[in-house]
Amino acid sequence: MSLFVKDAPTKQDIGQAEKFNSTVFIPSAFKFLSAHNGLRPRSSHMLVGITGCGKSRLLQSIIAEVSQTQKCLVWLSEDDTAQYVNSMDRNVKISYRPENLKFINERDLPDKVFDTQARFFSFFKDSIVEANADAVFIDNVTTSYFYADEVGIRGQGLAAKFIQKVAPLLDVVMVYVTHTMSKVKDNQKDFISIEDVRGNRRIANESEYAYVLQKVIAGGTQYVLLRTSKHRHHDVKEKVYLLDYRYGAYVGDIEIPFSEVKKLFKSRDVL
Repeated sequence: MSLFVKDAPTKQDIGQAEKFNSTVFIPSAFKFLSAHNGLRPRSSHMLVGITGCGKSRLLQSIIAEVSQTQKCLVWLSEDDTAQYVNSMDRNVKISYRPENLKFINERDLPDKVFDTQARFFSFFKDSIVEANADAVFIDNVTTSYFYADEVGIRGQGLAAKFIQKVAPLLDVVMVYVTHTMSKVKDNQKDFISIEDVRGNRRIANESEYAYVLQKVIAGGTQYVLLRTSKHRHHDVKEKVYLLDYRYGAYVGDIEIPFSEVKKLFKSRDVL
């Protein structure tokens, strides 16, 4: 299978976003988002996949693109902020506007923020307001206090409901990363499903848009696929995109027909 993908969106491409009404959509040059006009404020978008499939690098490219025109709050639970920014500098091919980015890392927060789940929710909501954010990115929900062991499955369900309510309440777009269950494998014979999320499945059910990332190895070549699994507000058929990671950086995507996807899965290398 050939991989012909254009370079990441340029400043000129992104500048076209200003011609749109950003209160309706935040346009994107990436095809898997532009298929439904881009990111929609007041709604939630979920990226799901196993560890190491490229979710964070894809998210960083989306953050960089959105920061060209919108204020962004980036909520971190894994890498520290300096590591995350360094990763963006190395791996993102889109120039971003640092003045439009505010990072909050859970590791840097005082213990009192985590006294109760309600206090954590309140702090999260206040942080969005203080940042005057138009877009909020969480990397990632399943390693965050949102899904901490102490809150349990019921608490994870409450977190999913809370995240869904915050978007329309504060008029922001929410984009978040989630892991799959440990038993899920990239090179399995079937597509990974949004139902394969780790922990409470409500995070998948509550999201309005969902994108599933999955690696497939065929003929010794690794392909990273993205399937648009859910798009609640649009009459858009399920589509599959081939993602282009050049030197480890996500730079673009191209839609591929399901017939080619089936061939790829059929020819995959079986360990």
